[in-house]
Amino acid sequence: MVDPGIYGALLIDGFNALPKKPQILLCQPVPVIGEGRFTINEPNRQKILPLIAELARSNGLQLAGLDAALQNRPELYLDTVHPNMHGTAVFASEIAVAVESLLVKIFVFPLVGIW
Repeated sequence: MVDPGIYGALLIDGFNALPKKPQILLCQPVPVIGEGRFTINEPNRQKILPLIAELARSNGLQLAGLDAALQNRPELYLDTVHPNMHGTAVFASEIAVAVESLLVKIFVFPLVGIW
């Protein structure tokens, strides 16, 4: 299995090096339904989750989890790995909540100290 920490760190460093300093939201991979395919399966995903969490923690990034919304919901998948149209809507809704939380931290919390 490829260590996502190495590639994740390279991506994060690359984004952090950009002049506009974008905010980075790290997302966990979606749950795998059933046995999965090839090496994409729930046991391998479970091995990767702590690595992604550590990558987020060590870089001070917000981590968006999708487990609660997509776990044990096969009707939201095209196959065992890829969300269908309804699954991507649920996925997008969860990401929107995480982005909103990130925006509150960026724009609202700094203003609290002013008043």
